[in-house]
Amino acid sequence: MQTRKLMFSIVIACGLASCARDEPAAVREGSARLVLKPLVISQAAEWRRRTAYVPVYSSIHWGFDRKLVDLSITVTLRNTSTERDLAVHSVRYYDSTGKLIRSFVDTPSSLSPMTTADFVIQQRDTTGGVGASFRIETGSSGEADDALIEAVMIGQNGNAGVSFTSQAKDLEPQVKQAK
Repeated sequence: MQTRKLMFSIVIACGLASCARDEPAAVREGSARLVLKPLVISQAAEWRRRTAYVPVYSSIHWGFDRKLVDLSITVTLRNTSTERDLAVHSVRYYDSTGKLIRSFVDTPSSLSPMTTADFVIQQRDTTGGVGASFRIETGSSGEADDALIEAVMIGQNGNAGVSFTSQAKDLEPQVKQAK
């Protein structure tokens, strides 16, 4: 009996200790940390920079009773080129008031040809609200930026499930000299 109590106490202590060290779930989830690599830009190369705005929803209004349904968000950034890496300069998540909530990419990174990076906001993270958004800056040394950016939102209200997608809107592209 004492051995069982001791083992139970050890399991509980280990579980509590591991919870205290965990990073926030939204930062750990998604493939971006696995597929993005450091970016090396040639000093002489010109590159085209693109800024994309992606409307997303961490919650939506449901019915007429002012009820909000919380949603999980997955934003995918796809390099559609079969030859060139895609530069990823920043990936930022904003709430409904335009306040920066989280920055997923702070240092320029590279996404290999035909590779997808995804960024996840868990359903329990409702800080974005109904007007949340991502602002993603990418670039390419070629004629065009080969990024395809989409968002998928999924949630449930009772037995009813809801899911929908949103595509990025390109803001004004810029041609810049690499630094």
